[in-house]
Amino acid sequence: VSFVVAAAKFQEFRNEIEKLVDPRFITVDINSQNLLPQKQNIEEVQTQVETNLTDLQASKTKLAATHKSSLASLKAQLDAVQAELTSLQSQTYTDPYAQSQAIARMQTLYTQQTSLNTKIANENSSYTSQVNSLDTQIKYANSNLDSVKKQDQNLLDNVATVNGTISISWISLWNMVQAYVPGYWIAALLGLLATAAYWWHRRGGKAFWMVNA
Repeated sequence: VSFVVAAAKFQEFRNEIEKLVDPRFITVDINSQNLLPQKQNIEEVQTQVETNLTDLQASKTKLAATHKSSLASLKAQLDAVQAELTSLQSQTYTDPYAQSQAIARMQTLYTQQTSLNTKIANENSSYTSQVNSLDTQIKYANSNLDSVKKQDQNLLDNVATVNGTISISWISLWNMVQAYVPGYWIAALLGLLATAAYWWHRRGGKAFWMVNA
């Protein structure tokens, strides 16, 4: 019969079995295995997963800081372009040459404005894509970490249990008498059997003589 019990309850479990069957007729085989290599392997995997998770979170933090800095720089340039455009547009030009120079400058500024807006859009798009990728990797790493921790807990639970088999030897009638009948009762029983045999023998002997007479 196979069994799995908590290590703390094993002796109590064994005592209950021995109340039912004499210990002389019970054979208990406990399965033992060296779980240290498995424990070390789980710990190594957990360390790797935790390191990877830390690196991913650090990358996400760094990415956010870089994005914030890049966006601030682009917006500062955009604000400067817009400020210059506003200034040029607010002026009144009486000199045709000055007016043509102002128009040419504004065309350049419009081009820069469009380029900066495109860069801002690309920066936001790139940041979103990279963040989503990191979030996916972080989610996967967290899932791996949960799995490793579960393996570790299962191993600890296994260490905290005792498993094995119990077998009961064949018990003859005489063994049962020896096991469960006190010694003086055995002697009394043997005496009773001897007395019965003696009287049976005598009765058999008398019958024999009566027949021959």
